[in-house]
Amino acid sequence: MFFQQIPGRSDIKNYLQQTIRQQRVPHAQLFWGPEGSGALPLAMAFATELMCEQPGPEGACGSCPSCRKNAHWAHPDVHISFPTIGAQTKSADVIQVWRDGFQKQPFITMADWFALQEADNKQGGINKDECLHMLRTLQMKSFEAAKKIWIIWGAEYLGKEGNRLLKMIEEPTPDTYMILIADELQDLLPTIVSRCQLLKLKPYPETEIRDHLVASYQMAPDEALQIAHYAQGDMHHAIQLASEDIRQQAPLLWLPWFQYCLQGRTAQIVELNGSIEQLGREKVKQWVQFGLGFLRTLLLLRKGVDITSSLSDAGQKLIQFGMQGLTEDTIIRMMEDISDLESQVERNGQIRLLLLARYVRWREWINLQRSVKAA
Repeated sequence: MFFQQIPGRSDIKNYLQQTIRQQRVPHAQLFWGPEGSGALPLAMAFATELMCEQPGPEGACGSCPSCRKNAHWAHPDVHISFPTIGAQTKSADVIQVWRDGFQKQPFITMADWFALQEADNKQGGINKDECLHMLRTLQMKSFEAAKKIWIIWGAEYLGKEGNRLLKMIEEPTPDTYMILIADELQDLLPTIVSRCQLLKLKPYPETEIRDHLVASYQMAPDEALQIAHYAQGDMHHAIQLASEDIRQQAPLLWLPWFQYCLQGRTAQIVELNGSIEQLGREKVKQWVQFGLGFLRTLLLLRKGVDITSSLSDAGQKLIQFGMQGLTEDTIIRMMEDISDLESQVERNGQIRLLLLARYVRWREWINLQRSVKAA
């Protein structure tokens, strides 16, 4: 992984490269940011550049033996630990599964990773054996390079086992660098956090998500901006939404469904519910997320915050139509109602019936507010 492969984040990249050029790289860093903020790919690219044998003005050369090995995540002195399933399973036991997952999606989430391990409902963690292996390896000489790097992805999964690493984090062996990555800072031991230099990553700006989708998925800028708005700064979620089948089905089906609800077109709703059901449960959950984002935009507009520029022309017209017919209270009830739909879908509820029930309720709310207004 190289910095130029990561969309946006120029400020973070420049900062990390500057620490390398000035030889001021902290021996223990904590990359902290929400899912989809790019903490993992940034850490991997930083490790590549730190190990590069012939760095140039633009960063890692990409051609030296170290860069070639890091391009395949196979450098013997760059190690990574992550949560695994099983009391004695170490990261090395499933490293190829992780490499394949990361290669396919550098913005991989922990949920994606557990799914690759076929975890079902099993709890993952970074266990005692992994921590002991880490300590033993870091106390040994490096294999090829003059440095050693250990990346801990999902550091919050260390739990109390993190106490074993405190001394190594505070007093590492010479030329040893540790990079911890966490989504939830409150789940990390305070003693670990206090021993690391914190690098906080904010959600991606919508413009950077838009530019990446335009460049990588050949999307129109207005469509890419709409997805960026729905993604709420999560690049992983944006990439999911930009996948061809979801882009062609889930978001496009939300707009007519909502319009039919506002207009009370029952026959069309019944037919459309069947099409939505055929998307499958995972894509129906994507449809729900689009709906929530759309309703959130409508609610913000009611509160005087106009972010409709990120919507398509059809979406903007529907927003204006909704503004004429929905009160703030009704929009909030709709958001709560559709949020419940996602959990019901996960519990294998019949999607067509769940959608019909919502349509009936929403029509009652719309008619009720209209009758109150008329009175």
